Amino acid sequence: MNTILSIRYPDLGASIPSLTWKSPREELDKAIEEARLAARSDNTPDRAAILDNGSIALLFRYGQDLGQNPREIEEAVDLSRMAVKALRPMARNEGLVLSHRCSILLSWSEVIDDLEGYDKILEEAYLHATRAMKLLAYDKVALSQAQSHICQIRLQQAFRDNKHETLDQVITDQKEIVKTKHPSPDLLAANYNRLGGMLWERHNRTGSRQDLDDAIAAHYRAAGLIKELDDADLLPTHLNLGRVLMRHYQVTGAYQSLDAAIAQIAIPIKAYIPGRTSKDTPRDHAMALHEQAIALQAKCQHFLRTDLSVATNALDSAIQSGRDALKHLDCEDVRYFPVLTSIATWYGTKASITKNSSWGDESLKLLEQGLNPESKSLDYAALRACMAHVLEAQFQALKQDYPGDALKKLKEAVRCGREAVESSKPGHVLLGERRLNLGKMLLSKMKHKGKREHPDEARETLILAAKTENAPLVIRIPAALQGSLSLFRVKEYHEAHELIQGAIGLLSTNSLMALSSSDLRVLMRHLSGLGSLASSIALLDGQSEFEALRPLETARCVISELAMRGNTDLSELQIARPDMANEYTETNSRLRQTINQLQGTEQLKLSPVPSASSQSLQELQQTLIRSIQAQEEKIRALEGFEGFQLPLTESEMKNLASDGPIITVNVSMISSDAFVVTENGIEWIPLPKMEYDTLQKKLEVFSRHGNVARTAIPRIPEHQRSGNTCETLSGALRWLWDTAVGPILEKTPLKETKRVWWITCGLAGRAPLHAAGNHSPGSNDNTVSRVKSSYISSFKALRHARVQQKRSLPQPTSPVATVRAKRNMLLVTVSHNPPYHDLDTSGEKEVIESVFGNHESPTVPVDFTHLREPSPASVLRQLPNHAFVHFACHGASIDRDPSQSGLILVGKDDQEQTIPAMLTIARLEEVFMENPLQVTAGAGALAYLSACSTAEQTSSGLPDEAIHLANSLQAIGFRHVIGTMWGADDEAAGDIARRFYEGLLEDEEKRRTDGIHGTGGGEDKGIDAAGALHRAVTGYSADMMGSESKRLLWCPFIHIGV
Repeated sequence: MNTILSIRYPDLGASIPSLTWKSPREELDKAIEEARLAARSDNTPDRAAILDNGSIALLFRYGQDLGQNPREIEEAVDLSRMAVKALRPMARNEGLVLSHRCSILLSWSEVIDDLEGYDKILEEAYLHATRAMKLLAYDKVALSQAQSHICQIRLQQAFRDNKHETLDQVITDQKEIVKTKHPSPDLLAANYNRLGGMLWERHNRTGSRQDLDDAIAAHYRAAGLIKELDDADLLPTHLNLGRVLMRHYQVTGAYQSLDAAIAQIAIPIKAYIPGRTSKDTPRDHAMALHEQAIALQAKCQHFLRTDLSVATNALDSAIQSGRDALKHLDCEDVRYFPVLTSIATWYGTKASITKNSSWGDESLKLLEQGLNPESKSLDYAALRACMAHVLEAQFQALKQDYPGDALKKLKEAVRCGREAVESSKPGHVLLGERRLNLGKMLLSKMKHKGKREHPDEARETLILAAKTENAPLVIRIPAALQGSLSLFRVKEYHEAHELIQGAIGLLSTNSLMALSSSDLRVLMRHLSGLGSLASSIALLDGQSEFEALRPLETARCVISELAMRGNTDLSELQIARPDMANEYTETNSRLRQTINQLQGTEQLKLSPVPSASSQSLQELQQTLIRSIQAQEEKIRALEGFEGFQLPLTESEMKNLASDGPIITVNVSMISSDAFVVTENGIEWIPLPKMEYDTLQKKLEVFSRHGNVARTAIPRIPEHQRSGNTCETLSGALRWLWDTAVGPILEKTPLKETKRVWWITCGLAGRAPLHAAGNHSPGSNDNTVSRVKSSYISSFKALRHARVQQKRSLPQPTSPVATVRAKRNMLLVTVSHNPPYHDLDTSGEKEVIESVFGNHESPTVPVDFTHLREPSPASVLRQLPNHAFVHFACHGASIDRDPSQSGLILVGKDDQEQTIPAMLTIARLEEVFMENPLQVTAGAGALAYLSACSTAEQTSSGLPDEAIHLANSLQAIGFRHVIGTMWGADDEAAGDIARRFYEGLLEDEEKRRTDGIHGTGGGEDKGIDAAGALHRAVTGYSADMMGSESKRLLWCPFIHIGV
């Protein structure tokens, strides 16, 4: 923020012409020569004005020379000093001379590397600027320039003294300045630019989101005032906007902010022509290239776990931009070192990605060749942090094959990491990250050596990282996870509980509402295991069952919760306050649309005019979020709505168990536990025999089991599947019963219906609890013999499904025929879709047609639609129009990004040739979050997914989010979903589907005949999909009991929902 955006020198007399940045070279040379002559003679007429004019000419010539001759700026400083001394008492031009002196001193402060001298320069400049303001009331342009100088100087002083009160006052003053009338748009732009920089600095110190949002708004305002490519303000304005957008991405994880930052930074880079303006210097161009490289490196980190190709391309581009920046900088330049360390750090990242230690050697060589240890501007903390990163990357690359060499690298990395932390200033924006990196390296050292060396230092460093207030979530929460584990190891359970609860507290819904689903998935990868570990630690700390259960709600299924918020039942609010209900619905809809627009906006075009659409969308997004927060507060003030959109209370959880117990099974790295919630209380059941490592091995059995034909990508080659027998699966299911389900059901009081709901957390998310036990003839030591199982991702998901179910039921005054008119079926089949295996869907097709296609009833009219080899778009068009949907096609589970899992349908390439096309979870969420299912019209009663692995929890970095197709359909409004945990057998799929649908409609006819609906004595809860599936699989199992090869083919089928 040291940049002087413009220098204006009005005419001081007929004999002294005004000079500008674009003055011809000969005019500048003439003014400089005249000033040099005046410097040697005290008797020169108008000596102060001539010296002043010469100093300005030197400043402009320095700019025209692209900053290549530092002696020019030094001479300008000398001449302006002489000009001030030459001023006569009451001289009319004193204010201008002092203001020009201030401008030259500020320009000089940008290039010196003497920090003590820097402070003295600022002090002198401040004295001149305050005096100039008193003398320039007659000249609005000059007065505005002097005001800007004062704010700029005080901002630099605030940077140096690190006092909050100094910065607060500077911001207050600058806010007043931007409110005043300005003589020109570029001066107003400069002041908005400075205000944005001040707010950004305060955000970096305090972590205030409001300051960051205000900084973005100020920089966007400045960018909107810069219209011409030849304006010298172009570069700093767009660079500053790019920086704050980049910081917004770091804090929130919103990728659209990073995308916008990259585009803003590209504007001055593309417009660069050496000498075109005072800011088109090689040095300024280097600064822009460096900022571009930093943003590209952030893009690399964003995609590192989901798209390695995009990540590596971004990293290579970052390194190239950094190297281009170095070419434009002299090795003595104060900006040379930051660019150099950045490039070295990125080479370290490349070593980490490629597992090639030689990239680390390249990095260290670069540092060794380019650093000047005598430089007073050397950032020692940044240097050590860079070296620590590179050495740690080399350790990771070497540890497998060269453990001795790897340990040497790690020891050196730890030493550098310590020095980086110790030499970082308090409040530095990267201090939290440096602490986390040091803590992780200390843990790696202990693990690699097999000794508990420096455990106290590692623990304390991680705790400090978690408590660094201005660090982003992706730093603080992983630090809290590691810190809590370290505290657990020394049995400091209460401290561990406090630390991890503080981390969970950072996950406020309001702070996450601005993120798209894809951004949330990136963020949640960094937070994996948070709720699971917090629950285990709460139990060790002696917290109540509810307190131990609560983290499994608040820190899990965050993405689906936000999706469900947009489809909240407002029927009661509609009765009490229809105006508030309508406003809330409209605002949420607009927010979802805005986020989707931001996510889908193409990268901004590289033009000198900032993108109004991107800016307006981001501002609208923040406005809508604040509006939603305010509306929710007003709604909670109404009687009966005190808990609106707040986490569930203990009593609300118990009320959800009115139809049967809800059983949460949590497996973390330190314990396995179950919580049984009934109407009467919450009971904790420890599961000591369900060991983490053993469960991992058993889960491999379930993952390997299944029909290869229904697996989009075979998990293992056929010749390796010889050990995958029913006995192997049977053994794993018995172990699951003995260690978990058996002990749980022994202590679980059941309702007459025998219904239970399973919520699985941590590693338990992939365990088929519904199928656990001994399934040999005559045995009832199994889940299916004891209870009717349903799964649900969370208590909030069950509440959402129950609300949706209630909305779908008829009002007491509704005619039966009208209400039941929506018993229609959409069948989707894709049997041939190269290069995938052919599927035999004929059994399911015949079953659906026999049950629905020829179903005639005066009370239950049924429509039947069959889409053969459809496109994703055609399926999305039909989904909202049907109560029942049945998919018989391939499905794919994508480990690296579960949101890209989905159903494999049919599309067309550019040549109109048929190709596979995926209907992804992400697309479903996007469409139905913006346009919710009309459940009151009967849509979304049941989705039957007979594709492979539609209810499989992948082994990705998002286990706590329970992202799979079945859960996603439930979250967007389907009350019942039938899915499979692994690829189903073709014949079994058809048989079970027939039994399910026949039983479902027979049950509905029976209930109607018995008069339950409307006029009977029981409460109508809608279709009994869970009961129909239970009868279908038990009937199938009983019929196949004599065949060991078919006895367990029902196991992958599960029910999700109410």
